Amino acid sequence: MKPDLHRFPLLVAWEMTRACLLACQHCRASAVPDPLPGELSTEEGLRLLRELATYTPKPILLPTGGDPLARPDLFLLLEEAGRLGLKVGITPAVTPRLTREVVARFKTLGVHQMAISLDGASPESHDGFRGVSGTFALALQALSWAREEGLMTQVNTTVTRRTWKELPGIAEILAEKGVATWEVFFLVPVGRGALLEQLSPEEYEEVMHLLFDLSRRYPFKVRTTEGPMFRRVALERRRREGGEDNALVGEGRGVHLSDGFGFVFISSTGEVYPSGVV
Repeated sequence: MKPDLHRFPLLVAWEMTRACLLACQHCRASAVPDPLPGELSTEEGLRLLRELATYTPKPILLPTGGDPLARPDLFLLLEEAGRLGLKVGITPAVTPRLTREVVARFKTLGVHQMAISLDGASPESHDGFRGVSGTFALALQALSWAREEGLMTQVNTTVTRRTWKELPGIAEILAEKGVATWEVFFLVPVGRGALLEQLSPEEYEEVMHLLFDLSRRYPFKVRTTEGPMFRRVALERRRREGGEDNALVGEGRGVHLSDGFGFVFISSTGEVYPSGVV
């Protein structure tokens, strides 16, 4: 049955908390070390999950933050999501809270995929962007743990003037770690990200062609967020190569959703928005 996106989303991102131990330069949430007042309680979170389970079809739940691991009730909520039959893709922050035992527990609780952020191909570039030393090494370790546990992984990369030349090196790391999907986010200047320098139009175009080339070279899926011109570049390149006009780049990678039409964002205090840019 074709989903009615006017009534039910396919993806629900829940900002479980704004608490996080990192100090990422681009953070939309302007995260802070401790939870803020008014975040959904355990009972409110359980009610949210039970409501989502009534949708047809059941949406994919994306717990995010801040850092979901900053919530002491995270595993209780994940257990309930599994009991309700909700597919979960979680995005933990790479901090000392993310241990091998935590990754194994994600797998045990039926988490479908774990997404890890990687914004540089070296400790200097990644740790400098994330604001805490040691996060690059821990991110690679977490990807290895997930592979050993049989937990599918995604890597999220934010593209700014500072990070875009790191993309080829990051792609090599993803291939080595057996990552399934590379989600490339183009900077939205909100939160702390408002202080960062964005790409020029010419650099955007260059990056899109680079991503197309990398999608052909490596086995993982390549997707873009806030980068709709990637589809145009992919179609143009495929036409020149004699491919089908309606074929998407390197598996294209999934259902293309619009803000508020297939996707909703739930803030840490329970407000519902058509996108995560709040």
